[in-house]
Order: sequence, then C-alpha cells, then structure tokens
Amino acid sequence: MTSVVAVPASYAQERFWLSEHLADGAAALHNMHLAVELAGRLDAAALAAAVQGAVDRHEALRTTLRPIGGRPHQVIAETLAVPTPVTDLLADPGAVPADASVAARAAVHARTRFDLTAGPLMRSELLRLEPERHVWLLTVHHAVCDGWSLGVLLEEIGAAYRGEPVAEPALQYADYTVWQRTFVEGGGADEDIGHWTRTLAGAPAVLDLPADRARPAVRTRRGSLLTLDPLPAGLAGLAAAGRVTPFAAALAATGLLLHRLTGAEDVVIGTTHAGRGRPETDRIVGCLADTLPLRLPVRPRDDFRTLLARAGEAVLDVQDHAEAPFDRIVQAVNPDRTSGHNPIFQVMLDAEPGVAGRLRLPGVEVTPVPAPERGISLFDLSLTIGPGGGLVCEYSTELFDEATVRSYTRCLAALTEAAVAAPDLPLRDLPALRPAERERVLAGGRAAAAGPDGSVPVWTEAAARRRPDTAAVGDLTWRELIGRAARLGGELGGRGVGRGSVVALFAGRSPEAIAAICGIHRAGAAYLPLDPELPDARVTELLARARPAAVVTTPGHAPRLRALGADAIVLPGEVRTAAGEGDGRRDRAVPVAAGDLAYVMFTSGSTGRPKAVGVPHGGLAAYVTAHQAMYALTPDDRVLQSGSLSFDLSAEEIFPCLAAGATLVPRTEEMLDGPAAFLDGVARLGVTVAHLPTSLLNLLAGAVTDDGVPVPPSLRLVVAGGEPADPARLAAWRTAAPGVRLAHVYGVTEASMVSTAAFLDTVPDRARVTIGRPIAGTEVHVLDDGFEPVPDGVPGEVFIGGAGLARGYLAEPGRTAARFGPHPFAAGRRLYRTGDLARRLPDGSLEYVGRLDRQLSLRGFRIDPAEPEAVLRTHRAVADVAVTVRDGRLVGYVVLRPEAGHVPAEELRAHAARALPGHLVPGTVVRLAALPRTGSGKIDVSALPAPRPRASAERAAAPAGPTQAAVAEIWCEVLGVAQVAPGDDFFQLGGHSLLAGQVAARLRRRFGVAAAMRLIFQHPRLADLAAAVDRMSGPAPAGAPPAAPGGPVSAARAGRALGEAVGDGEELAELLRELGVGHD
Repeated sequence: MTSVVAVPASYAQERFWLSEHLADGAAALHNMHLAVELAGRLDAAALAAAVQGAVDRHEALRTTLRPIGGRPHQVIAETLAVPTPVTDLLADPGAVPADASVAARAAVHARTRFDLTAGPLMRSELLRLEPERHVWLLTVHHAVCDGWSLGVLLEEIGAAYRGEPVAEPALQYADYTVWQRTFVEGGGADEDIGHWTRTLAGAPAVLDLPADRARPAVRTRRGSLLTLDPLPAGLAGLAAAGRVTPFAAALAATGLLLHRLTGAEDVVIGTTHAGRGRPETDRIVGCLADTLPLRLPVRPRDDFRTLLARAGEAVLDVQDHAEAPFDRIVQAVNPDRTSGHNPIFQVMLDAEPGVAGRLRLPGVEVTPVPAPERGISLFDLSLTIGPGGGLVCEYSTELFDEATVRSYTRCLAALTEAAVAAPDLPLRDLPALRPAERERVLAGGRAAAAGPDGSVPVWTEAAARRRPDTAAVGDLTWRELIGRAARLGGELGGRGVGRGSVVALFAGRSPEAIAAICGIHRAGAAYLPLDPELPDARVTELLARARPAAVVTTPGHAPRLRALGADAIVLPGEVRTAAGEGDGRRDRAVPVAAGDLAYVMFTSGSTGRPKAVGVPHGGLAAYVTAHQAMYALTPDDRVLQSGSLSFDLSAEEIFPCLAAGATLVPRTEEMLDGPAAFLDGVARLGVTVAHLPTSLLNLLAGAVTDDGVPVPPSLRLVVAGGEPADPARLAAWRTAAPGVRLAHVYGVTEASMVSTAAFLDTVPDRARVTIGRPIAGTEVHVLDDGFEPVPDGVPGEVFIGGAGLARGYLAEPGRTAARFGPHPFAAGRRLYRTGDLARRLPDGSLEYVGRLDRQLSLRGFRIDPAEPEAVLRTHRAVADVAVTVRDGRLVGYVVLRPEAGHVPAEELRAHAARALPGHLVPGTVVRLAALPRTGSGKIDVSALPAPRPRASAERAAAPAGPTQAAVAEIWCEVLGVAQVAPGDDFFQLGGHSLLAGQVAARLRRRFGVAAAMRLIFQHPRLADLAAAVDRMSGPAPAGAPPAAPGGPVSAARAGRALGEAVGDGEELAELLRELGVGHD
C-alpha cells in the first residue's frame, strides 16, 4: 500500500458506519455472503487471480471507512491483496466431508465481523471437499457492495477465469459518491425529499408488532431466520390480472398480514431500491442501493384487488422518487427517534433475484448453497422473496420467539390463500387461520368441567356437619356460623324473602357478615354487598337501583341506614348463638337451583353508572369446583379474607374456603400499615392461602427481597390477579419463597371471578406474565373484530363462556345484550365480551395485553405502562409506581420507601432512561405518599393527580456544572442554536444521525469517551447525556478548551491525491499514521 485517497462517504455508507458504531462491534450487521458449490475440474489459482483482478479493478473493494472531522470518509488504497486460500476439509482422501462441516465453515465466514477502519472489507475462501468438488465462500461488507454489484463481480470473475478480457469500469464508486453529494446538496433531490415528506405526513411512527419480550433500550440486533414455502401460485396470476408486479402482490399480502397482527390501517414497509436508474451506473461496484418506504393503507372494508392496486401504486412511487437518500428522508420527516426502533419503518420486504447463475466457469457446475444463518436481524421482521419465489423471514430474537414468528408466517399463508381464492371478499372477512388450525385454536379455548354437581350452600352445610366445633370464620365455629345463618334465614323467610329475592348486606369484613351471607343463601336469596365506606349519596343510589327485598346490617351501621330511610335487619353482632341453634331443626335451608342468583355485585361502568352483575349459583359452584381441583383446600387450611365484600375478590376467598371446610381468617386493620406489617399479620394468623391483588403482591415481593422481611412460614399458596403482573417482582418472589406455590389468575365479575389460571413454578423472561389456560368448565376465546379466533401471538379481545357466566346486568337488558352475546361457535350458548386484550401463546396459555378502552398512545407509539413501571420499581428507593399519559406526556407516579429520604425526580427519570427506549421514559416523575386505589385494591388511574407544570425557570435554566456546559456548547455549535437547556432533547432540537456523529467526535476529543454515538441515542436529553459522560470519563476540567469545529472532506475526480483531503488536520495525520503512509 503506497498511497491513499480520502473522499466523503456516501449516504448509505454513513448509515452503515453509524449502525456499526451503535452496535459497538457486537455483530457482523452488514455482511453480504455468497456460497456456491463448484462441481467439476476447477483451477483454484485461476479463480483466486480472477477475484484479485476484480479487487484491482474496483476501488470500492479497496476501500475502508474512517472518521474525519466527525464524519466517515472513504479511504481508498491504491492496491490491496484479497487472497482466496484453499482449505482442504479432507483429512482422509477417501472420506466424504459432512455437510455440517461446510455449513459451520460458511457460518464463520459469513458472521465474522469486518473492521471498517482497517479492511479489507471482502474475503474469499475455497473449501476443497473432493478433487472435483469445492465450495466457494465470498463475503463482502455492504458498505462497498450491493446485490447488483455482486452480480457484476460474478460476471467479471467468470470472464477473467475463462481468460476473456474484462474492461475497466468507466466510473468508480467514489465518482458516484461525489456526484450524488453534489446532486443532493445542490437541491437535485429536493423534489423527491419533499414528495416523501408529504407522503409520510401523518404516518404512524412505529408499527408495534405484538412481541414476546419488551423492546430493549438499545438493540443488539440479535436475530434468526425461517425458510418458508412460496406464496400461493395464484397470487402471480392475480397480480397479472391487476397489471401489477409480483412484488406488488407480495407487498399487498405483507400489508394485510401486518394489519391483522397490529390492527393498523396504515402501514409503512421498507424496501430496497437498486439505485441504478442511470445507465452509466450499471457496471459500478459499490453500494448504490438504498432503502425507501412503501406506505400502504389497508382498509378492512376493501377487497384484495383494491389493496393490490394500492400496492402497485406504492411500488411505482418508489421507482419514481428514488433520488432521495433515505437518511435525508429521515431528516426531513424527523420522526420521533429512539434507539429501540428503526425510524419510519420496522419491517422490510425485499426481492432477491439470485446472482449465483451469473458465475459461469467452463467445465464446472455452479450450484447455490443455502446461506447460513447470520444470527442478526436489522429490523423487527424482514421478508425476502428468493429467486424461486421461496420466502425467508428474518426476525429479531430480542423481541420474538421462533414459535410466534412461525404463527405469523402461517397467518400470512392463510390470508394469501384466502385472498387468491376470494379476491373480491372484504379484507376483514378473509380467514387468518387455515381450517385445521382454527379448530385447534378453538379447542384450546375450552376446558372440560371438573367435579360433581352441587351448590355452595349445600357444601357449606355438609362441612359444618363434619366439623361443628372447629373454627369456621375467625373464632366463630361451624356450629355457631350455621346457627346464626339459620336464625337470619328464618327471619328473612318470615318476611317473604325467598328464591329470586335480593338482600342487601351493609357490613364490613367480619365473621358476622359471613354468617349473614350464609343466612341469605339459606333463605334462597342472593346477597348484594354494599360497602359502609361508600358516601351516603352512593348508598342511596345503589339501594334505589337494586330495590332489595331486605337490608341486613350490623348494629354499628343501623343508625346510618335508618337516617337514609332504609329499614334494616340488625345482626346479633356481639351475642353468641345459643347452644343447639343451627342444628338444622329450627328451619330448613331453601333448596336453590343452578339458575338462581347467588350474589349481585355492582361494578364500575365506563359511563360512570355502576352495573349490577347477577351471578347464579351454577356459576359460583363451577368456580368453586375448579378452585378445588387446582388448589386442593383441606380443612386444615386457613384462608385470608382480605377483600372488601363489595368486590368479587372476597367471593374468591370466601366460598371455596367454606365449601372445603377450611377456616376463613379476616384481615386485621394493623396489616394495612405496610408490606412488613401485612406479612407479619399473615404469619401471626397462621394463614396458609392468600388471594391478593397483583399490585399488593408486587409490594410484598419488594419487602421480602429488598428489605429482608421473612416469608410467613405457614403460607403455602398465593393466588395473584386483578392487574397486570410485573415479571421481575414475581420472579423475585418466586426466588424468595420457593416453598410457596404461586398462581396467577385472570377473570371478571361477569364470569364468576376467575376464568384462567397458571401456576408459576418459574417466571419466564418475557414482557408479560402468562395468565394461564381456562379453568375447568370455562371457555376463553381470543377473537378479532369479526368474532373469529386470532392466530397464536396476535392480540384479540377476550370472550368468556361456560358455566361461570353471570345472568347479566340486572334490569338492564340493553347493557346485557351488548356484552353477553350469542356464542358464534355453539348455538344456544352465550359469550361475554370483556373489552380486555390478550394473546394466545403457542403452548395454549394466554398473556394479558391491556384494555381496549385504556390503550396508552403517545406521539404514535403504543405504550404498555407495565414496562416503565417495572423498570422504575427496580430503583432502590421505589416502593410503588404507576405510569400513565397525561396532557400529551408520559408521567410516572412513585411512592418512595420511608427510609429512602429525598430522591430527586430527575434521578428516577435517569434510572428509567438507562433501561428503556426514549418513548417509554416518563417525561415527568411525580412523588406521592401513596397511590390511590379502588376498593378492590387496584390502582385508580383516574384519581392520580395532574403533574404540576414545569416552572418556566426550569425550562430556561442554564446548564449546571462543567460537563453540562461543555456538552451544551457542543450542541449549540453542531445544531446551530443560540442556547440549550438541561431538559432539551437533541433530536427534538433538529438533531439527526449525522449531526450525532459530529457531536460524538467532539465528545471523544473533549472527554475521551468511547461509544459516544451510542450515548447520544440512549440519552438524548442534555442533562442525561452529560451525566452519562461523567460516569464514563469523569467531569470536564474547569476551563477546558471548546471543541474544535469539524467539517466534511471533499474531493474531485480529476486529481484525487493525498494532499486533496481537506478537514481536521490532526485526525487526518492520525489516520495516515495508522495506515502506515509516510508524509512530511
């Protein structure tokens, strides 16, 4: 190597350089690999000479990339050797090497990372399998080659091997680069850039594919691939009839798939354009290809022919406006940037015509060898159509499991087959599942009933007869419980209360209240619990709505009810039932039928008007039977009764316990003093089984793992549900309490409390915790808007059926009809539509996704608040947390541990920023003494206070400290702004990847910070970036000199030479020293 020439990198090369720096050298992100089997008499030396000849002819193959002035430049060597060594895989000449040996060698060849700064960016190797059987491996970095160029190289290598003359190229890649920059920077691409800005206006910022794991703050690009069957043959005919290309047909099919996976009616998909629109570029070797967006509206009411026509227009749009470099499009559109997402599109669709056939070697048969898996994925999903129409799907393993992606690709096949068969059918009516898979999915949503028929009152009385003198509820024995129940039942019967009646119970948690419930059931009536904590107006409203046949209360609450005009039966709270009462002779329990109501509970309604849900005895008995089948309660169990009677958590606690003859243990008020007090109370009371809201279990897990609070030794089973679970907290509890079984359940009041359950012996590393499978006697289906089952992994609405269904909403036939509809798969039965979203996993279990009416969305990002909540909860000072969107920004509400002292909100925000993509980091953190909760223990999001506006002084505050001041100075210089504040975001101020490169170069010079580029994407706010710089380098010295300005280096074709490289002289000198080029 005797001389080099430095010219600016192309726009594509700048992107590769940025991507490699963000990846921090972790993977070979942009390697292009070719493997061909060569059968016949091969002249290895001639092949090696032909390869070297191609390197000699094409400057791009002698190019490396180096930063000068903060921007990458092409450094072109005058000569560069790229050998083609022969590796003999035959240790025994008579043996035949296993295909695995070739595959392993090819994988290493393809996956070994190139050093962009040192080069060469191409390698060649010949594997000798037999005397006349070889495999040639060729790997080139995408920065110096593209698919078109690879075809040119193979043609030239074949010609040289055959001894034919190969013409020198008229233009080199550097010529194209200089022309492209002149053209673009001179305004030649402005029309196309403007076109894409208009085309992408209002497009969704991200296509939020349903994933198995939370998106990491910084992607490592780990990936895998699947080889798929070709799309149906009829698709090409449909394309021809519609006068669009087969690629447009594939685009239509892909758009339809993405619509079904996400529900989006506006999708943006990336594709590769060859960039060879000018004849003079045909023989240039280099990366002229670029990615461009395909925006495709997918309307459910349209048919596939309409979608096909739109796809054809989108493809033509790319061809007509291909002069705009993708990076310039990104700058112009300026989407919300986060290092966790690719900008503008996250899914790619490409066609790869195949180039192996362009290598013609006399006497040698050339056969492509399947490419080895690269182990990376640059996008969330990438679909590539191969030469024979076969599909390859590359996917991010950081986000998806293989089984999930296989489900998505089966969905693609089913949709495409259906579209070909019925192209005039509305898209919403095309089945996403083939018939056999549809039946499998439906069958997985049904669970057979377990156990004998019966009713809770009958089972409770039987338990009392078996153990009359043991504790039933607190200190109340079974004899006493049934005695009090018998007395109240007789009283109610005497007042005309019987089957079909509803009796209001105005009482808190107490043994007397449980006896009252049993008494109401003995009378054949349903109980309606009303919480004494309710305000008078609410009590009056609910009594007027329910019109109960009687009201039962305890002595302490009777005066209040009388003041409200309600005549109540007062329970004998302090007086024990006399011996002999409750022996079954004083009055007999009224037999109840499965359809008779067991209880009525008011639940909140979206309109603000509560709904009275009536649950029959058959539904209650079905739940108790399933509960016993799962948890096997025995008379020795002590079950915590913690929930308010007006919420169905209390029914989960009470009725399985009574039916099993176990002891119900009311929670004491002291247990509300904190997690440690709660656990201490569980231990003192000897509780063996506890049903807890998930948020409470999160707090208890923190107390056990962070504060060392012991797990109660008596506890054998915890059943958690009611809210989305934090995987990290449940995993921590699982580790701290290995002897306590942990069940995670899901259900709704309208379906007898619980419909699915999972035992969590381990907590997998997933974004969400499974809610399990349907419990016995229950159906749980995940359906789309057309009431069809969705494929595995795809979110849909949860519909519940089976014996546990409520009768409906009392006296509200309209509301009942809206939610309890005809079963689409079983005539004469009903399903309840929950409004909840879930996805079925390939193993048949379910994951809760969220509420249809509570989806958080911010700047085009769909946000699952559980992700930032989980990260904030890992901070040492945080005891409890909730995240929601308020006034167009993400807000985190935290409760600090008492011993934490003062913790600045900015510290909590920075803690989240270290682990989350930018759009998931709360812009504001509000500290509260406690999170507001509903009576059932769930976080009341609507009661969270609005954050106080940031003071104008905070927004205008000057940078604090020398590092912030230095970073602010660099930002001002690079961004061309007069001043910046600590809370400013680099990208919202107009920064983009190229300007980030200039900032990174100056940070490296100023502070010696490695991976500075990555820091900018991880910490786009000035204060966060300065703090990260301090952690990596120490604060800036006082009076540190300002960063030297840097600029791009340019060169012209006529007379490119060493002295023409212009820019930062110090960097150029360092570059030359490392290259070993002498200079004066």
